[in-house]
Amino acid sequence: MTQAPGITIRRAVPDDAGAICEISSHIWDGHDYIPNVVDRWVADDTGAFLVAELDGHVRGYGKLTLHTPLDGWLEGLRVDVGFRRRGLARALSCALVDHARALGLHTLRFATSVDNVESIALNERAGFRRIAGFRYLFAAEREILAVGTPDGHRLDTADPAVERLTDPAEVAQFVLSSDLVRMSGGLFPGGFVFQEATPETVMAIIGRAECLGIRHPKPDRTLAAVLIVESSHEGSVDNPGLVIRFLEGEPSASGALARWTLWYAHSRGISYIDVSTPCGHPSTPALVEAGFENWHSEVPESLPTILVFEYPPEVLRGL
Repeated sequence: MTQAPGITIRRAVPDDAGAICEISSHIWDGHDYIPNVVDRWVADDTGAFLVAELDGHVRGYGKLTLHTPLDGWLEGLRVDVGFRRRGLARALSCALVDHARALGLHTLRFATSVDNVESIALNERAGFRRIAGFRYLFAAEREILAVGTPDGHRLDTADPAVERLTDPAEVAQFVLSSDLVRMSGGLFPGGFVFQEATPETVMAIIGRAECLGIRHPKPDRTLAAVLIVESSHEGSVDNPGLVIRFLEGEPSASGALARWTLWYAHSRGISYIDVSTPCGHPSTPALVEAGFENWHSEVPESLPTILVFEYPPEVLRGL
């Protein structure tokens, strides 16, 4: 247990769920994802889900998630709107970094909105440095229900050119040699979560995700475009979501795969899809044409709307 003046930091327990959800209810106009994941986070003993108490009451929380035994991800740092600027966020951030050090992690990263100036300033003061930026796009219930072809007819079945890919090695080779990985600086995006695009990480994601593709005509049959989509880690049984982990290829084929994702969500009652792309990545126009919206559309398309930060590995490891 870590303490700061007037603040106690400790691990979350099941009885904290009510206070955690109450704080979350004032975030993003009540549309925060934390209630969907709070039970899983409390039960997760591989990282650390911490709460900050002030005068014996939970007033903030944050999560350290392990992508691998050596790679940590910070997420869900929240402070009660009535108790901000009292050092709670700083205390939580410091405690999470301490946990990362204690676990011997080699990397520690997080992502935040480009307009979250308080979070950016807090973490830059703590030593985090920006390593990448991405465009965030989404399709909510309105876009999913409106899925259709450009002439307005609904898609009642998936595009027959779209096929499920059954050779993980073929998919992994396409991904690891892609412009997306190169333009991402070696990161593999997943909505608001980013991992290193190592062969092991990519194969693990392929193993649990839906992998779709469109091929060139016979006799070539090489891949013209690839889509990887999986259930969102922010979703719940009542509010399921999808995240596009990868979309790249020839423009027409990428567009067909983007539309397939909307059809897939519509057919399964899924209410939202999100995707992050590197600035200038060629899949972005295909997603927008299919019906996806740019988050923070006022930000020029050449600039990111999500920023990824990293704690200096040499400091984390005490080198």
